[in-house]
Amino acid sequence: MKRLRSSVMLVRLAVTIMVMTMMRLTKMAMAAPPSITAAPAPAPYSSLAFNRWCVASRRASHVNLQGAMSFACGVQPSVCDKIQPGHACFLPNNLTSHASWVFNYYWQAIKAKGIPCNFGGVARLVRNNPSYGNCTYHDH
Repeated sequence: MKRLRSSVMLVRLAVTIMVMTMMRLTKMAMAAPPSITAAPAPAPYSSLAFNRWCVASRRASHVNLQGAMSFACGVQPSVCDKIQPGHACFLPNNLTSHASWVFNYYWQAIKAKGIPCNFGGVARLVRNNPSYGNCTYHDH
């Protein structure tokens, strides 16, 4: 029982550290001063700017997915509204589906700043629109 509690505490600590690190990195990226001359976006992002969606990696652990999703929802709480019960993207009610919607919504809003779809290594880009039913994954 003590080992289980220790393991749970270590996982919570790891998630907390990951979330804090991601928040710090996002704040740094958003606080970067604009360049004086208009330069094109870095090559990896300019070619991926449209018709790409950021979704949860199938290989990501649930602990890391939850941590990254909590980070995105903490930075912009309205991001998580559509994955609440009764809303368009609640079903299927599983962590991978919810994280995918949250990652895409958040990343679409910040990708122009050159921030990759990564979320601490638990997200990836896809070319096929993952929208379904009334749940729309935007590409803006």
